[in-house]
Amino acid sequence: ATLANSCGDPLQGAPITFTVAAGPNAGATGSGVTGPTGQASFHYPGTAVGTDVVGSSTTNPAGTIVSNTVSVVWIKRTPTLTVNPATSDFHDPGTVSGTLSDSAGPIAGASVTFALNGTETCTGTTAANGSVSCSLTPGEAAGSYPLTASYGGSATDLPASGSATFVVTREETTIVYTGSAHAANGQPYLDNFGKAEGL
Repeated sequence: ATLANSCGDPLQGAPITFTVAAGPNAGATGSGVTGPTGQASFHYPGTAVGTDVVGSSTTNPAGTIVSNTVSVVWIKRTPTLTVNPATSDFHDPGTVSGTLSDSAGPIAGASVTFALNGTETCTGTTAANGSVSCSLTPGEAAGSYPLTASYGGSATDLPASGSATFVVTREETTIVYTGSAHAANGQPYLDNFGKAEGL
């Protein structure tokens, strides 16, 4: 707010009272004292999205002077969803993870959904530090596939998404011999298919 006399000269040292008359933060007040340029300022945090109506006033021996009102528009923050690269063998559970934050810091208690190649999905809830993880099982053949994550937003944050790469590796295989472990010296040896093998 700027206080000046009828000649336009700034008035210094005058107490100014600020009031949020309407909006999501209605009732908030503050005060300041005008400086050499006749200006005083008021800072306050918003608690919800919406438009506040703010005015100011000052009182002197002549009475109370009331200013015009202005609109203070509170908008949703734009969060950042970072997705970490991940890997797992085909058909083995793998952990996917990420971090959700905005200009105020980590976002806790938010639901984040991960999707592998647009097919397999899992959902996790962010911790106090904004980290989130869950487990999904790839059904794709070995290769690299897109891993995406999405956050639906809240009363104070816009929706957000992120992406990384998920590498599916080949499943391990084993060979187990089930034939006889004994053979007589000088006699044909039958394998598991009934074929005679020479010794």
